[in-house]
Amino acid sequence: MISGSLYGQQCFEMAEKCNSDFRSGFRFNGQSKSGAFISGDTARLSIVVYKGMEYRITFCSPLHPEINGLFQFQIYETVTQAKWEYENGKPQVSSNPHVNPTKKESDGENDKSQLVNSSKSSETPASPKKRKRVYRKVEVLRYDNTQDEMAQEWTFISSKTRKLIVKMTVPSVSDQEIKRKLTKKKHQLVAENYVCVGILLEHQPAAKLGLK
Repeated sequence: MISGSLYGQQCFEMAEKCNSDFRSGFRFNGQSKSGAFISGDTARLSIVVYKGMEYRITFCSPLHPEINGLFQFQIYETVTQAKWEYENGKPQVSSNPHVNPTKKESDGENDKSQLVNSSKSSETPASPKKRKRVYRKVEVLRYDNTQDEMAQEWTFISSKTRKLIVKMTVPSVSDQEIKRKLTKKKHQLVAENYVCVGILLEHQPAAKLGLK
């Protein structure tokens, strides 16, 4: 049985216990993180990746193997998007009491003509549309493991230096798959308990493509 304090200390060492791919040349990256979470929590981690480097990100919970393979995560990039916004000028209605745009004439054609002419005479021309360039930061989805058969790791190469946001959801005990695993392994994990999670980030120089 593990004491609470020791258990808490181990929680902050989980990233180093995730399956490393050092045999392929990957090295531990200092941006890796570990922590304790309530099942169902969502964590958010910002990382910086550099041009010409290959990265591998992995998720694990060594002390709770029953939830391994069930982490959901997405990778976003914050980008600045520009667009034009228009300011519409509103027509102003004349306050002249002698102008009656709904006045009717006996002839049907005169009726129509009168309405059109009255409208033109009672309103000032709409002011030209003014536009301005507006810049906004938006998060663009780059990867979603729920669309990749729930892969628990992702290897990628960045074409430039950029800042990424990793969003990870700790599996919830309400998930049927977890309930099945808990029953099978006779473990007990309730919503009030916290689990230790490691987010391992590794890097290595990207292979140079083409002939030398």
